[in-house]
Amino acid sequence: MVRAANFTVWTTIVILLIGMLFTGCAEQQWRELARPSLEVPAANVPLALRQKNWPDARGSGSCVIASTCSALQWHNKPELAERFRKSYAGGQTETSIKQKWAANGIKFVAPERDHEYGDPEFLEWASRTRRAAIIWYFPNHCVTFCGFSNWQGREVAWLLDNNRKERFIPIPKQQFLTEWRGFGGFCAIPLLNPAPSIPFQGYEVY
Repeated sequence: MVRAANFTVWTTIVILLIGMLFTGCAEQQWRELARPSLEVPAANVPLALRQKNWPDARGSGSCVIASTCSALQWHNKPELAERFRKSYAGGQTETSIKQKWAANGIKFVAPERDHEYGDPEFLEWASRTRRAAIIWYFPNHCVTFCGFSNWQGREVAWLLDNNRKERFIPIPKQQFLTEWRGFGGFCAIPLLNPAPSIPFQGYEVY
């Protein structure tokens, strides 16, 4: 009688363990969720990482260096951005800023010949690959170009101005291209990896 009772107890325990082992093995249904819209702008530099312009000892603005710092932050180079912030200041030319980028090991794309200046394909490529660029825009000023996108039913260019870094500035694309060429059509695009896209839920179980 005792053995029979023990056998019954152990049999019950084994059955329970087997049941627990296979619990949850039933086939689950899942479905893929729609991908969210592309991030706008493509180079969506967070506010905390946007570099504000500052004057050098002679009172000259440092817009080119500030724009470079914001671009480097977007490309996951905070230490390099800090090095630029501490090492350089004041106005820059196309030649001087390219020399500084090269001296710090930054590989980049920039127009080299007269017919390349103002070519929108440079900025189209930057936008497609989610890279930031520095450009001459507004009188005697440099800003960070952050991409093209459709916004409120029209194509716009997104700019990050280091004199007013709180918000990105949308400018109608064709107006922007005309004005950019008028300011010389220069750009420099770092060949660095941009920040990863914002994570999203790709599927759900039901």
